[in-house]
Amino acid sequence: MLVVVSAVAGYGYLRYRELAERPEIHVERGLFEFHREGEGDTVNITAHVTLVNRGDKDSGRLELEYLVMPANRASENIIISRGRVPVTPIGVDESVGVSFNLTLSVGDYRIAYRSYEDDFFSYEARQSLRVREDDIPEDDIEDEYRVEEDTPFISAATMIFIIILAVLIWRKKNDKR
Repeated sequence: MLVVVSAVAGYGYLRYRELAERPEIHVERGLFEFHREGEGDTVNITAHVTLVNRGDKDSGRLELEYLVMPANRASENIIISRGRVPVTPIGVDESVGVSFNLTLSVGDYRIAYRSYEDDFFSYEARQSLRVREDDIPEDDIEDEYRVEEDTPFISAATMIFIIILAVLIWRKKNDKR
């Protein structure tokens, strides 16, 4: 009986250590880059996410799943967009950057990041994102800053030369008096 109990306890301890000594993938940072290439009332966004392994073991084959939900319906897990990105294996205390693209309209969103190692769920994190009216591209944004070709224009160097010449002529007139 003692041998059986010892064998089961030893096996249980080894399984516990094997589960405890595993990679722990965490999302450390999520940054959003807005692009003015969207059409209509949407904006293109590139999300840059940094994954870190805080575990005791190197990771295997990883995959990052992202789920985009409206902020006011996030508790109900109403998903409006989702995707998966393969990730290179991460060593202990190392980090890897992952990027993916989104197209969203004005509103508040909650993004859930889920990591999977060898198709087993590992970790989930959530982040808020607000898309404002200012982030939506305008159709004629280039026209606002373009100078018409037939508009008369004096360069800064020419203007400075004219001002210096006027000051010198005025000074010369005043010195003769």
